[in-house]
Amino acid sequence: MDEYPGAMALFREKKPAIYALYKDDIGKLMDERIVRETLEYYDEFYSSIKDDAFAKRYVLSACQGSR
Repeated sequence: MDEYPGAMALFREKKPAIYALYKDDIGKLMDERIVRETLEYYDEFYSSIKDDAFAKRYVLSACQGSR
């Protein structure tokens, strides 16, 4: 629980770099459908961590439930 705020901040900080991987020269070699589906997945994830209350309720509880 103590690591949670820092982890979410790191994900938010790294978002542009993560998305950029799919638009650089190597990313452009990937199948367009796979890139689109992957970025849609990331969009859902980043949408879920945008609101701290939502993220704590769903993301953190999912992580704790997988122990």
